[in-house]
Amino acid sequence: QIINRLTSDLDKCKIILKLYSHILQACAALIGSVYVCASFNIYSLLSAPLMLVVGFYITYYYINAGRDLNRLDGISRTPIVTCFSETISGAPAIKAFKTQYYFKERFFKLLNNYYLVSSFKFGSANWYSLHLDFSSYLYSFFIIIFACVFRESVTAQAIGLLLKYSISFSEQM
Repeated sequence: QIINRLTSDLDKCKIILKLYSHILQACAALIGSVYVCASFNIYSLLSAPLMLVVGFYITYYYINAGRDLNRLDGISRTPIVTCFSETISGAPAIKAFKTQYYFKERFFKLLNNYYLVSSFKFGSANWYSLHLDFSSYLYSFFIIIFACVFRESVTAQAIGLLLKYSISFSEQM
């Protein structure tokens, strides 16, 4: 039991370290993209604070919703584990009284409740991803507008580089 707990804790630490590694990598890429865009067109910095505010607002909303959904996920998962362990320990009595159908239906009802919560969790993650993509595409749109407005002062190579890095901005979000 101690080894099981230790491996569970080590797995959680590994997941957290991997998550922080991806977050740091994405932040460095975002800062690099904004820096390159700003070095070629200083007006691209006008839209960056707007994108940060929108991104933080969307993230704040998603974190609050995700916290509640994770709590519901745990609440709906616990009865499944309890039902399964009760069924395993009481298997001889269940077979003796021929109540397999009742326990099977009960287990499937609990499983359906869990999948309902999981579908909301999956949907909220997709909602978050969609809105972050939309805000990053908005940044690319602003880069295109600024490149069109100030086309006399920006070369074609600079516009290509701006578009490449503004699109990589959307990939990193």
